[in-house]
Amino acid sequence: MGDSYYHSLQATITKRFSSGGTLSGNYSWAKFLSNSESTVAQVESHSVGQIQDYTNLRAEKSYLSFDVPQRLVISYILDLPVGKGKRFLGNSGGLVQDLVGGWNATGINIFQSGFPLAIVATNNNLANLYGAGQIRPNVVVGCSKSIGSIGSQGRSGKPFINSACFTAPGANAFGNEPRTDGALRGAGIDNWDFSIGKTTPLHENVNLVFRAEAFNLINRTQFGDPNVNSASSIFGVITSQQNQPRLLQFSLRLNY
Repeated sequence: MGDSYYHSLQATITKRFSSGGTLSGNYSWAKFLSNSESTVAQVESHSVGQIQDYTNLRAEKSYLSFDVPQRLVISYILDLPVGKGKRFLGNSGGLVQDLVGGWNATGINIFQSGFPLAIVATNNNLANLYGAGQIRPNVVVGCSKSIGSIGSQGRSGKPFINSACFTAPGANAFGNEPRTDGALRGAGIDNWDFSIGKTTPLHENVNLVFRAEAFNLINRTQFGDPNVNSASSIFGVITSQQNQPRLLQFSLRLNY
């Protein structure tokens, strides 16, 4: 019975280097609309828009909870142009080649818009007695729904959502807040993974491979969704972190 609509512009650009390596960029600009979706807790990792009025699905059409307006992924695998046969120190050998040759760098950078939030209210008679779905609040006309940026509010522990913009509907009324709110979005992704490695030939088919890897290189915090229950005392407050802090790891492997 549900419908979903996805529209997007997608672009990919790839550059291959004669010295070895590839640089690739993938960008999408999209809009994802729906009047219903899954609400399985084991699958969803953030607030999900729930149906309020099962008899009027047209009024439930809004952004899908996984709507991502913009996403950019940049990935690269580059052989550094240093060492024997390369652009720099191409005639090197012996100890110099052992030190500067065989290095490569790889990385993936992801930049993505945040998901829309799903604001809810305390269920009233329509939900408790007459089989309606999750009740939503009414919106105060002309009110600015957000306070500052989600990053600054998350770090300060102050609410990201302006509670003054939402009021409870009557005991027998539906709220006019959309199923998901495009004006209120969770934290986006700004993640940098990077690694650098070196392959050193030791003897014929024997190579020593060193790698240093950094996940979330700039140690950016991606905050979890704020509390979306407009009747809660901590409405709009962020109490969780969505991603992992910076992780560094090193490896040394002998291939033969």
